Amino acid sequence: MFRTDIYQSRRKKLIESLDTGHVLFMGNSLVGMNYKDNAYPMIQDGSFLYYFGLDAPDLAGLIDIDEQKSYLVGDSQSLMAAVFMGDAPSVQFLGEKSGCDAHLSFEKLALRLQSDNRQVHTLPQYREDNALRLKKILGNTQIKPSNALILAVINQREVKAKEELQDMREGMKVTKAMHLMSMQKTAAGQKEIDVVAELVKCGLVLGRQLAYQPIFSVDGHILHNHHYENVMRSGQLVLNDSGWNGPNRYATDITRTFPVSGRFTSRQREIYEIVLQMQQAALDTIKSGRVYQQSHIAAAKSGLEGLAQLGLIKGNIDDALNQGAYGLFFPHGLGHLIGLDVHDMEGLGEDFFGYDQSVSRSNQFGLSALRLGKSLRSNMVITVEPGIYFIPSLIEKWRAEKKLNAFICYDKLESYLTFGGVRIEDNIRVTHDGFDNLSVEIPKSLSDVEAACAAN
Repeated sequence: MFRTDIYQSRRKKLIESLDTGHVLFMGNSLVGMNYKDNAYPMIQDGSFLYYFGLDAPDLAGLIDIDEQKSYLVGDSQSLMAAVFMGDAPSVQFLGEKSGCDAHLSFEKLALRLQSDNRQVHTLPQYREDNALRLKKILGNTQIKPSNALILAVINQREVKAKEELQDMREGMKVTKAMHLMSMQKTAAGQKEIDVVAELVKCGLVLGRQLAYQPIFSVDGHILHNHHYENVMRSGQLVLNDSGWNGPNRYATDITRTFPVSGRFTSRQREIYEIVLQMQQAALDTIKSGRVYQQSHIAAAKSGLEGLAQLGLIKGNIDDALNQGAYGLFFPHGLGHLIGLDVHDMEGLGEDFFGYDQSVSRSNQFGLSALRLGKSLRSNMVITVEPGIYFIPSLIEKWRAEKKLNAFICYDKLESYLTFGGVRIEDNIRVTHDGFDNLSVEIPKSLSDVEAACAAN
């Protein structure tokens, strides 16, 4: 938890951005895997954590805009809960720690809000238990999220303060160590799960929490592959997309692709270099005020140029770009916001945090998957993660439909159907005149990756 005054300042700024009424932030509760007392690990709601800083379950935060006061909401721990779980800090103690003016029980919260005619601003609820609890508190079965609150929260959270950036740097130290370890431990004949187990173990020993479920696979063409049972073989590439949180839960999200044998084949080097060039083309466009959708397009054009040199793309590159031929090889967005959530604020809706009146989402395959398209601001932190993938089912579908035959050399793709994929991802802080790569120390060039693999 940061200093108390940081949360007080954040709440004060939020109050200044809204006219009247109440703001109610729902914290998360423990959720049972298969019955109530066998719970998943606790993950606090990002916006509640941002404004109140408390990582305990069964809490809420109320801000009275007109009174300019904040209240921590929670109920006293039952005796049996203390017996099974140990004594928990009192709601009063936690409220003081968060710098709140007072505290309320959930019953008193409901009475207060149901007897008040002022608007209660709430965010979209992505968990059904919180949605049901909110309906009970407000005595209303139809809860409409407040667009004014959504936009105000996004405006604050998408720009990171120095303490937030420092927390991400702390998380990056662990993430760097884990990526280096994975390069050193990977060997032919191992199962993927052998390395994943080491990744998880080492992070836990260092007292850190995974920011998301790792993607570690020789099937790199499966974008979010959480299957770890493949036996890794010499000649394959393994894609490691994993990241750890900082002490205050700010996430990191890094992808590196490296050879199981420790040495890239000539074909792997060709594709890897194309992805490196795609990332550099995107990075060259990044600074405050630039439209991130254009960064995606710059990466896509670079990818098409590289694939054309290999004979996989033909015809006019600009025409191929405009018609979306790159989507066959690069079907996902270039990147997203990152912060307290690994896909920061995604629960608030991509069309709120990712787009605005000046930049709308494309409906073109691939570009339509871009989560963040709008203009960048200084001290935003984003991912830049281009990739080239050879997805057999997608290739077969497009070939059968004769889709973009004028640009795609389908006959040349036959020998790439078992290639897999390459993705390279860094976490980037936007500055007024460029960017700061928070993950610059994690090996990325061909020579640096091979050197890291050889260090075991």
